[in-house]
Amino acid sequence: MKELSINFDGKGEVRGFAFHQVKKSDKVYIYEVIDSEFPSDIHYKVFNRVEAKERDTIKGYVKVHYEAMVIYPGAYAFGITAWTYRNYKLAEKKFEEINNEVEIS
Repeated sequence: MKELSINFDGKGEVRGFAFHQVKKSDKVYIYEVIDSEFPSDIHYKVFNRVEAKERDTIKGYVKVHYEAMVIYPGAYAFGITAWTYRNYKLAEKKFEEINNEVEIS
């Protein structure tokens, strides 16, 4: 299983932002996010761990293999399984809330 990078520069819809993993568990992550245009604009992304399964697909008549990996949430996930906070203490509170949830099987 390929894990999320501790540090990465955003691509696509998060282009122009630098991400740094601040805290993680087997259920949830916190990333500090810095806007490259406004470096003093720091916020925090808290999101559930989501795993994509290993798979093969065809792209342009070429077989492509994707390894199993943890994925960073897209914009569609925010407010559902991912949240943004301007304050680290609030981000950490959400982290602990998710981390301490009891799973019902």
